[in-house]
Amino acid sequence: MTNNYVEVMRKATIESMFRLDSLKKVWPVWQPLIRSHLQEPGETSAKDIASLGKNLALVFKSTGKKGRSQEDISGGGNAWECLVCWYLNLCLVGSPAVVIRPTKAFIPSCVKDALTVSYGSVASNSESDLIAITVPRDGDYALEMNPKEAKRAFLRELCYKVPNCELNVIQCKTNWKDNAQIPMLWDLVYTAKKLRSGASVGNNGYKPSSFKDFSYSFVTVPSNKADALKPTSLSTLRVRLLSGGVYWGLPNKEGVARNIFGMISSQFDTAVGGSWNSTIASSIARELALSNYFRY
Repeated sequence: MTNNYVEVMRKATIESMFRLDSLKKVWPVWQPLIRSHLQEPGETSAKDIASLGKNLALVFKSTGKKGRSQEDISGGGNAWECLVCWYLNLCLVGSPAVVIRPTKAFIPSCVKDALTVSYGSVASNSESDLIAITVPRDGDYALEMNPKEAKRAFLRELCYKVPNCELNVIQCKTNWKDNAQIPMLWDLVYTAKKLRSGASVGNNGYKPSSFKDFSYSFVTVPSNKADALKPTSLSTLRVRLLSGGVYWGLPNKEGVARNIFGMISSQFDTAVGGSWNSTIASSIARELALSNYFRY
């Protein structure tokens, strides 16, 4: 399975996250909690993996503490992004979809160009977000090359397949109330048919609509009290119509948010063939039995 563009990128993404200090600090605490839900690698069931999605907030909060410094808060945000990236990629093993972090080494140039917003002569991008890419299921991605060459090939070849690929931007925030307006505004910008006042979306011929499908999602812990978030709350209303939906690390709450596993059916239905079942879980189990680069 690792002789595949998508799986090479998935493994490289996960391995790069485990080199980050923000994840190194918390993983010794998170790992046993995660394993309590997933059992041993190779014995994981579809039900185990799906259930973990509604417990990610508990995993994340297991390393939280009161009176945190700004550095701790920033590190916590990075750790949450890593946890979401880790979980979604675990769910997508064996599929033609991969979730990557917003680093120069992993973002294809066509994706960066598509998400560039220019205001006059000033260009900028959305805040640091995860990027999910789904390539054509019938593509030939098998190859005989080392991982470094495979990653370069993926980044290069993807830009030739943009009209047949799906792109989902996933903004990860630990706090809901203070950040809900950010994904709302970026989604409006990226999905608008026309912007005024000299603003434009896209660069070098690429824009969100260049892809077969584009969406913008919001994924939160949340660090706020979940009981206080209701369908009529302002922060909830701000993101209710996001093109990619709203998710959190807790069980589904009607009119507020779905648990993170809900993204698999709503945003990756093409990648999982319309259903996520024991077949996908078997692919995950086989991959982890060979090389548990997810480290649980």
